[in-house]
Amino acid sequence: LFYLKIPELFFRLRSAQLNSWIRCFRSKLLAFGTLVVSFIMTLITFFALSSIQKDAGMNDTRYARDLGLLLSGNVTELVAKNQTRELFNVAEKFWRSSRNLRYIFFTDPDGLVKLGIPVSATATESEAEGALQLTRKLKLPSELKKQPQFPLVRQHSTPQGQVTDVFVPMLWKGEYLGALALGVTPNKKALATAALT
Repeated sequence: LFYLKIPELFFRLRSAQLNSWIRCFRSKLLAFGTLVVSFIMTLITFFALSSIQKDAGMNDTRYARDLGLLLSGNVTELVAKNQTRELFNVAEKFWRSSRNLRYIFFTDPDGLVKLGIPVSATATESEAEGALQLTRKLKLPSELKKQPQFPLVRQHSTPQGQVTDVFVPMLWKGEYLGALALGVTPNKKALATAALT
């Protein structure tokens, strides 16, 4: 009788150990599954927010390029006809109507700044002929002369934030008149939306 109870006792002990092991395995499996699902959701969130930030940057670049092309289309004839006062008026209207414009420069084919907002290198009509002027030369990208039909867009960081530089060649009847350079700061609302990470 004693020998019969030992296998039954052993079986019950083994059954209890097996049940305990299964419960422990289930809880570990559940914890591991939760960890895997959490990791996958974190990856999905990270890639979604990264694409939102990338898209916001691309939108800023497109906006800056389109703004440069629009301004260039409005002023190229004025530059060709050397109508400096009208050129300044149009550029100033653009400057005042956009909060994102940081600077506007008009250069000659050599890169000398002929008109700039907020800084200008041209003499006003009231100044005497031959008055001393501060001349500025803008280093234009070399790619601009290689492909003058396409505007160049670059971005750089400043202490005040990121700036998108747009260089638009001004062509009039096949003649290269110089370049229009714009500095555009990003849209603050779009940045606030994209800065979720």
